[in-house]
Amino acid sequence: MGVPGLDFYLARAAAAGPVGVHDGQSGYFSRPSNALDPRLFDTDQLRPDVRGYLLETLMDFWRPRYEVVELWTTVWLAGSGISYQWNANRGNGDLDVLIGIDWPAFFFHNPEQRGLSTTEMADQFNAELHADLWPRTAKTQFAVGGFSGIFEVTYYVNATGSNIEDIHPYAAYNLTDDSWTVRPPVLPDNPETLYPKEWWDYVHDERRLADSLIQRYNHVQGAVRTSVPGSPGWSTGGRQLQAVADQIGALYDDIHVGRRAAFGEQGEGYGDFHNFRWQAHKKFGTAQALHEVWSARHTGRTDYETDTYGQPLTTAQESLRTAALWARRYPT
Repeated sequence: MGVPGLDFYLARAAAAGPVGVHDGQSGYFSRPSNALDPRLFDTDQLRPDVRGYLLETLMDFWRPRYEVVELWTTVWLAGSGISYQWNANRGNGDLDVLIGIDWPAFFFHNPEQRGLSTTEMADQFNAELHADLWPRTAKTQFAVGGFSGIFEVTYYVNATGSNIEDIHPYAAYNLTDDSWTVRPPVLPDNPETLYPKEWWDYVHDERRLADSLIQRYNHVQGAVRTSVPGSPGWSTGGRQLQAVADQIGALYDDIHVGRRAAFGEQGEGYGDFHNFRWQAHKKFGTAQALHEVWSARHTGRTDYETDTYGQPLTTAQESLRTAALWARRYPT
């Protein structure tokens, strides 16, 4: 066949069917409210039960794994969920809990981890949080009076350390100290007016490119689905499908991963172009359509690796982290 995993990829693509681009959701451009979310805040102070749940859920998760957790963590609640745009249709009520680490204190009290760099240790934290904590907090309910809601709570460690202002958050509430670090800005009724025409033109050009790639993908996918598996037309179509899926995947990665630049030390945070670009593509539905193709491509590869090797292959980062810990614990 010449293309590892082609059978698995085609099975995923065929099961998914044609990809459509539909209007999406992003609170980024929504009209702001005149008050913060009453399910979370009493005026501008976070409700004690909300703060207690978010902190204790993390502490209870980490205490069996690491020593003296409270001494090396600072925890924030961040993002649009604690801004004046909380009432927008954002697809889900997401709450981002960001964790700063005092790395010298962490490694002092957890010497068995000293074989890892701060970046590798942050990767390990986040892998554990994503796999074992996020599923527990994906549907968290907060209610007060006549207000209630389901929130998707996610926890994430900042590799850069314990100063959240380094990543230029839109809003950040310090759960550890029970105080605002970055108060949410007061926005105009139409936040779209904050961004220059050149930014909108750039995104619309990308949107047209994405539409053309998705149309091509759907055309080739339809031809493959009507071909006999194993036939020359099926194999040729499969390779064409992978080629256009690779282009779509590259565009999605550039838009999605590129967003990280907005929250790096050289970025400008929530109002940075890279974040605007991602949020605009969410609003237009482009990001969701690109991700649908990306997901089938990624899952097909995982299916192939599981069938061939018995499990998905580890990433280079995971292999390096394991090697570093092994070298620390079992020196030659």
